[in-house]
Amino acid sequence: MAGEPIKLGSAAATRLVFERGSRITTTPSGIQACAVSALCPDGANVFNFIPAAGSNFNNVFGNSYLPATFKVDYVGGGADIEYLEGKAARVTINFKRPDPNRQQGRAGAKISVDSAVNYKSILSGSFYPTPVIGFPAGGDNNADLMGFPEPIVRVEYSNLTVPPISRGFNGLYATPDEPAAAGFPILTQIRCRFDVYLPVGSTIQYWNGTAFVSYGPAAANVIFQFRLIFDPNSLGWQLQKVKADPQADSSFYDCAEEWRMKYFFTGVQFIRIIPAP
Repeated sequence: MAGEPIKLGSAAATRLVFERGSRITTTPSGIQACAVSALCPDGANVFNFIPAAGSNFNNVFGNSYLPATFKVDYVGGGADIEYLEGKAARVTINFKRPDPNRQQGRAGAKISVDSAVNYKSILSGSFYPTPVIGFPAGGDNNADLMGFPEPIVRVEYSNLTVPPISRGFNGLYATPDEPAAAGFPILTQIRCRFDVYLPVGSTIQYWNGTAFVSYGPAAANVIFQFRLIFDPNSLGWQLQKVKADPQADSSFYDCAEEWRMKYFFTGVQFIRIIPAP
């Protein structure tokens, strides 16, 4: 039949009509999100009914099907609109809130530990003293890059305000006894064995823990074994990144911090001299 389709509902409706909701998900930083679908009987004027970011759920739908603490969030974009038969429209709106069962702020943060291998910077030969002075007969100075994983900690939480960017919470560094490092892993000294191959006829001067000792010319192929000692930075964990993404019209913030611990060479121990295989 030709003509205008039948209009569903009333054009005078002042609210969106709750249709259905989706599951509530919670992010690692403690933010709950839910997408809610609603029907607008007056599809031609649907934009007049789109709620503002930050609006409470009950102010949008006039009921408490979801707690009022859920607020309209357009961080990922605006509301999704689908035009339907009968001049109606379906509107999908995202709502978010901080998880009420989780403490807000840094005290309720999720702590995740990762690592990155540092081959250069403070670990390369130009930054820590070599235990050996001298060169083998072949001219190879045994220089090599060494490295090991340095820990990186990610801190995720929700907060009502933007955390200070310039100095984090307790400065650019945090020692293990400070609140900013609460929940971080306990770090200990790292010891790395360092072998130096010495062929026949070579001479060497090495540190035995007390003084430099001269050795050679070597009568046989031997290996000098040392232990290099590295300690965590005495300044503490270094703040490398602070992030704060506004949620629900800046009603609260999705926050993350990244901290890294760097190691410094602090000593060398002579272990022994063994025959080379």
